[in-house]
Amino acid sequence: MMDALFELTALPNLHPALVHFPIALAAVALLFDAVLLARRRWVSLDASGAFLWALAAAGAGAAYLAGRQAAEEAGLLESAAEVALGKHADAALATLIALFFFALFRVWLAWRDRGADRAASGALRAFGLVGALAVQGLVAYTGDLGGALVYRHGIAVSRPGAAEASVVALRPNGLLQTTNASPPEYLEDGSLVWSPRAGDARALGETLEPIGASTVQVARREAPSEGISLATSGRALLALPGSWADARLEVRIDLSAFEGSVGLGARVGDEMSGGIFRIAGDGRAALLARSDGRERILDEAQLRLPAGEVTVALSVSGRHWKGFVDGRSVVHGHASLPAPGRVAILLDGTGILRVVSVRISPFGGGSDPRPDRAEEAHQP
Repeated sequence: MMDALFELTALPNLHPALVHFPIALAAVALLFDAVLLARRRWVSLDASGAFLWALAAAGAGAAYLAGRQAAEEAGLLESAAEVALGKHADAALATLIALFFFALFRVWLAWRDRGADRAASGALRAFGLVGALAVQGLVAYTGDLGGALVYRHGIAVSRPGAAEASVVALRPNGLLQTTNASPPEYLEDGSLVWSPRAGDARALGETLEPIGASTVQVARREAPSEGISLATSGRALLALPGSWADARLEVRIDLSAFEGSVGLGARVGDEMSGGIFRIAGDGRAALLARSDGRERILDEAQLRLPAGEVTVALSVSGRHWKGFVDGRSVVHGHASLPAPGRVAILLDGTGILRVVSVRISPFGGGSDPRPDRAEEAHQP
């Protein structure tokens, strides 16, 4: 039914339709409270203002839920847009909490002074006006961040040629243009890109560093194919170069000869620390947070994996963790884990996993993995 409704409008989701209600209602409620202090005999404004604050809180709740759904449907974003989306989501949650508790306070205040022929004054009323101004400022700040997502970063804005450009970027060699070089390459923006060669045994230990026990070996396949084939019969955690805080790890892999689960990790310290996006062969996907020897599930989903090559991505920005499959958001959760840390590929199964290409895109923070930059940093 919702799909049919959206066909009748240009809106991509409900968030832009709902978000203006709490903005307008909070502004009018603040106006009512300010007029009530100047015209204390207009006691009807007290109940009306409290009612508007309650409506603003309810509208903020609906807008926040719609915004979460919109964020999950946004797919892979540019680094700056991903960071901006995380800031907007955090501000929106803070605004929702502030509106909820302030609305409770205003409803209680109006109920306490019900039946009076003159609005009460005093410290609580003064506190209420100061609180209303603070909440309104938070609403305006959150709205400004949301506007930046649209007008500065172009999220949810259709541009001619945009879809065609994204298809070209992912075909058919994977995440990036493959080269004959086996070692990773480092771009000017700090990104790491790697197009491994088949049969490159040096890559295991140099580019892919095992953390803990590992039974992985580089397989030499007779059939010509891009990427490096990793043969394993058990569990392995293979870390990539560098230390990263907020970043996105994208790996194009072929699971056709592998049985078990594969995952991507970020902010990894050891085998039991960091965030993991894991996909099983039967399509079960999970987003996990590991710390202090414990593991908790942030989100789960069931999906249908395509045959052959698939692009898996894990994105972390602040507390926001997202897992993607072929550019589509699958899981989304929140966890505060120590940063920076390693990014890694997790194998847990039997068979041959082919890694076609790898890209790590920093959102800001972390150490620069480029050898020449590391040497420059240690020079006086």
